[in-house]
Amino acid sequence: FPFAIDTELVECPVCGDDYVHHASEPLVFPKGRGTCISLQFWCESGHAFSIQFSFHKGQVFIEIPEPSSFDPATPSQPELWRD
Repeated sequence: FPFAIDTELVECPVCGDDYVHHASEPLVFPKGRGTCISLQFWCESGHAFSIQFSFHKGQVFIEIPEPSSFDPATPSQPELWRD
């Protein structure tokens, strides 16, 4: 999926919806010979996706893995509290 840092909004990579919610605490795990931080999101159209920042030898790589779907009729989607 193409990724551009020229907007103030995170948009769903599937449908372009900009009504996006962060789903959980960031996940941190080893990736290759470096570290990866994964931020989980879901949009109000029912797509779940993440944005991953991988670090290796002073370089930062941004990746959006293949999105998944969930049932929007589920009573509550996981979401971090916000004010």
